[in-house]
Amino acid sequence: MHDFGFDKGTLGCDPTCRVVLGACRMHACGDNEIDPGETCDGTDVGGATCASVSYQEPGTVGCMSTCGELLLTGCTPPATCGDTHRDGPEQCDLAANGTPNFRHGRCTDLASAAARSPAPRPPAPTT
Repeated sequence: MHDFGFDKGTLGCDPTCRVVLGACRMHACGDNEIDPGETCDGTDVGGATCASVSYQEPGTVGCMSTCGELLLTGCTPPATCGDTHRDGPEQCDLAANGTPNFRHGRCTDLASAAARSPAPRPPAPTT
């Protein structure tokens, strides 16, 4: 038996008794289906809503192009954003003196934390 590397789909058989692979697919980021190891995939965000990830409605949850974390730029930040304390899903907040108060103090901390447990990204700051 030959292994073509497919992990989804259904084999077919044509009238000449040859296998049809047209409905077979490989697991891949970008196929709009959450596969093992993915937090989300394209339009499939696993039912997540802004409210379910502690942000406010209205808004729409998206998916990062890496399928590893939810994209929350379409959500309204939590009411606690801007209160000088990191609360709930906030990755950072500004202290009273304007100094950023990060959940992870260094870029390397952030990278290792993301590898352990992808966290939602906060919305981009407005100018």
